[in-house]
Amino acid sequence: MIASLEGSVQLKTKKYVVVKVDGVGYKVFTSPETLSKLPAAGGIARLFTTLEVRENAHELYGFLTNEELEFYETLRTVSGIGPKSAIGILSLAPVKILASAIINKDTTFLTKVPGIGKKTAELVVVELKDKLQELNFASTTSSHDTDLIEALTRMGYGVKESAEALSHVNPSVKNEEERIREALKTLSKSKR
Repeated sequence: MIASLEGSVQLKTKKYVVVKVDGVGYKVFTSPETLSKLPAAGGIARLFTTLEVRENAHELYGFLTNEELEFYETLRTVSGIGPKSAIGILSLAPVKILASAIINKDTTFLTKVPGIGKKTAELVVVELKDKLQELNFASTTSSHDTDLIEALTRMGYGVKESAEALSHVNPSVKNEEERIREALKTLSKSKR
């Protein structure tokens, strides 16, 4: 088992990165979010990894944090959630918001992932709701934050950027309208 890699980035594509460690290039599949945070070619990358072994392939999947890796591995315990679907779910929002959506039974939020329909989203919720609470993936993220993310996406912002903007809002701000207003300020700053 390859638990982590640290080496120079040789190549970055839309779906994977090649990390060279002691002369060997490892092809590591990862989420677009992780790829965006990795350095350009020549920079040093540090990834937590898991090896997916199938009949015709051995594929490495990499994550910036151990929390993302654990969440990925938890998602993979759900029947019908393969590596690509799990990466798709992780690409939707930060781990804490995803966990909150699952714990609060927000299947609509999960169906935003291509290939995840209503039945699969319901299965994810049923199988992981209690498990995520036991594994301390529950956070102080309000169950209303998924509703606020939905509102921001209707305004034309992406799910990921909406979740990120809401994560920057002071937790003491409880009023939904004020939380939206603060998130919009963050989003407008990032567009400049």
